[in-house]
Amino acid sequence: MFEYKTKFYFKNGLKIKLEADFLRYYYWHILKSHHSTLGLGLPMHGAHVSITLPAYHGDAVEVSKKYSGEDVSVFYSGDIIKGGSYFTNFWMPMDIPKADDIKTELGIVEKKFLGFHLTICNDKSFINSSNEEARKLTEKLNKGNLTIDEHRKLMLKLKL
Repeated sequence: MFEYKTKFYFKNGLKIKLEADFLRYYYWHILKSHHSTLGLGLPMHGAHVSITLPAYHGDAVEVSKKYSGEDVSVFYSGDIIKGGSYFTNFWMPMDIPKADDIKTELGIVEKKFLGFHLTICNDKSFINSSNEEARKLTEKLNKGNLTIDEHRKLMLKLKL
């Protein structure tokens, strides 16, 4: 495990900022390890790990603002995971004990939380595609109220 020391900051939720070079270093490895044929882009909001977000944590987000500026240690192994339900996504799991403590203190319990992570790069090019059919299919997929069979058919149609 490696340790990265940084600070919490608050912008539309409590987050942890990492240096852009940290992100670029792992992005370079992904491109060099045979993924250069994908249209991978860096995250729109830079190198960060979200701790609290308005869409998921409601009133707790405003309370989490008090941690902005505090020191925090982030632990990571360097392992990169490839996944994504409707686009290709490369991310790195992050262990952040202080963030776990904050969520516990704020009473945040998440049933589907897969752990803190840093998104390194992704391919969402088809989402903003000029291809109207791809955009409509993506909108349907994002609504999340599809049957398993409908979901499978859409994934096949989008070639994911």
